Amino acid sequence: MKCPCCGAADLVHEKRPLHFECGGETIEIPDVEGDYCPACGEVLMDAENGNRYADLAHAFEERVRKGGARALTG
Repeated sequence: MKCPCCGAADLVHEKRPLHFECGGETIEIPDVEGDYCPACGEVLMDAENGNRYADLAHAFEERVRKGGARALTG
């Protein structure tokens, strides 16, 4: 399937770490399964992986706001 964002490349299904930044802090969320575009970097995730990513990103964001952003994994 071609990337719906850029149309330039076929999506590649795999697991990759994704980074999330908040307040100058960054977390790496490991093993995010999805369809990745090698041209523009877009990723499409199913509900399970999207929810996992969103939950971990939200938890990290809360920790940053409270001043303790370190060591969050999932």
